[in-house]
Amino acid sequence: MKKTISLIALLLSAATLLCACGDTIPESSDTAETEEIEAAYECEIVKNGETQYKIVRADAAGDDLIQGCIALRRAIKEKLGAEMAIETDFELPTFDKSQRSEYEILVGDTNREESAEVKSTLGYLDWAIKLVGKRIVIVGGSAEATLAALNDFIECDIDGDELVIYSDYESTCTCEYEVQNAAIDGIPLGQYSIVYGTGLRNYAVELAKRLGEKTGFVMPICADSTEKAEHEIVISSKKRETLKTYAGIDDYGIDVRDGSVYISGGSSTAVAMGCAALVELIEDGACTASALTLSYVLPDRQEYINDISKLSMRWALEFEPEDWLLDFNEKYAAMIDPEGRMISCIHRGDSNYYPENSIEGYISAIRMGADMLEIDPRLTKDGVFVIMHDATLIRMTDYGTKAGKNGLPTSPNIEDWTYAQLQQLNLKTGHGGDTATVTNFKIPTLDEAVHVAAGRVFIRLDVKGPATGGIYWDYEKDIWPLEQKYSSYDNILFTWHSVFSANNYSLVKKYKALQTEACGRSAVHIIACSASRSAREINNILKSTKFEPIVRLTDIDWSAVGFDTYVKNNAAKLAEFKGRVRIYSDAQNNGNNMKENAEWWDKLYSYGFSAILVNESVNFVRY
Repeated sequence: MKKTISLIALLLSAATLLCACGDTIPESSDTAETEEIEAAYECEIVKNGETQYKIVRADAAGDDLIQGCIALRRAIKEKLGAEMAIETDFELPTFDKSQRSEYEILVGDTNREESAEVKSTLGYLDWAIKLVGKRIVIVGGSAEATLAALNDFIECDIDGDELVIYSDYESTCTCEYEVQNAAIDGIPLGQYSIVYGTGLRNYAVELAKRLGEKTGFVMPICADSTEKAEHEIVISSKKRETLKTYAGIDDYGIDVRDGSVYISGGSSTAVAMGCAALVELIEDGACTASALTLSYVLPDRQEYINDISKLSMRWALEFEPEDWLLDFNEKYAAMIDPEGRMISCIHRGDSNYYPENSIEGYISAIRMGADMLEIDPRLTKDGVFVIMHDATLIRMTDYGTKAGKNGLPTSPNIEDWTYAQLQQLNLKTGHGGDTATVTNFKIPTLDEAVHVAAGRVFIRLDVKGPATGGIYWDYEKDIWPLEQKYSSYDNILFTWHSVFSANNYSLVKKYKALQTEACGRSAVHIIACSASRSAREINNILKSTKFEPIVRLTDIDWSAVGFDTYVKNNAAKLAEFKGRVRIYSDAQNNGNNMKENAEWWDKLYSYGFSAILVNESVNFVRY
């Protein structure tokens, strides 16, 4: 028997909310009080390795709750020695409910009255564990909260050699919500149902989650085939006859009328952006029809280059970055700390939602909280630096349909086009190719990239040059003027590929001194080191030259050698670096068998690779 459950603080990853948790089981060493407690015993869940109970979960429970129920059964078996079955709450319409067993542990939104009764008192992130009759109810206002309750029950109650619950047992967690008493024209948000059109259920689920985290309201979700409710938040439903026409795939609107809210857009992505905009408005305190009504049309590109907040983000509904992720001072401090957190470098900008090497993709990576952008400067025929990975226009633009027309060149090579001619081409989505869709986005300039990155994110310039050899850009002539133009002294990183030559020492030292004079701290330079250099030599060089301890090991080619083989063959070098040098490495999944997931990122970090290049932008920033 467990007489007490410790107070706990619950922090759900979905929101930074402080929860005050506790239970009603008294603690006392007084004999009389102990006897009173003993008299309050109600249910022997497990005793002497035996149980009459079974775990009952909702038939529609998600994977996380299913795994949670399995974890509960495992804990009961391992700690208490009892076998407990798991069943769903599915019942045929003809089933006699009086035949249900009393001995149940109810997890989540089951069809039992006890589950509904307890849940009705909870906010979205709140949870409760309560004995109702002989049934134990474990439920939260949301699936995440139910999982938190389940984990608490496993950790705090499954202990000792038996599980006995008092009749007045109750353990709860009640959260404080950022937006209190949210309402629209006096109608509490909790009275609204979220109604979704065809194929948009995921948006409804995410909208309910985001609003629940902010306000505490648990909002029902239903398809637009259901009967119309008095108050609805309608997500792009033709059946509700609410769609407005938007021309652009990033254009959307929110309309409030007749006691309901209607969200529509020029594409499903735009509809998601409209949902995110509604959350932001409510978070900012909008509570009237007029305050919640808006229409967003993608601005002129120069407008959002000058003010990146004017570009609505396509991922805004699925991810809300914390403030520290957007703080460049935090990024700088982390970058120069060899034992610091993982540094995210986004390969050619956010290509999951925008074209690679587009100004929109750079802004997206910046606004989600990336630490660094890897970009590819190339030179046009008339001497303008534009950003494009390939030497040709074939993969990433609509060159194929425009070449040779209206005075445009027939050559696919960027160096044969002027900047004005390039502006007549449009970029393709993602990583381009024959099947990619052509967008309205244009090839950006290096000037524009430095403009949006200044004071916000590091830039790593990849080395690009003509087929005859060399590098297109010259630090003194091409890059330093941009640093001066945008006061971008401490965020442009160079990877010095000529390993530790005297010329590089002189050049880096000169400009680090100028940068420090201009902004009070030096820029970070990644030193590229060949396999011929030992870790000790590299460490000594970095120390003697006062370079920040960041190294790129140029002998790594993940496509030629597997990760396990490399770390085995270079164990001594990696051990010497660990904790002393931050190692930068490519880790994008581009045919090198490197997976882009938390398991691989954990593995890289454990061996000292703490600044890595990836394609998976949002997922890696979350990580």
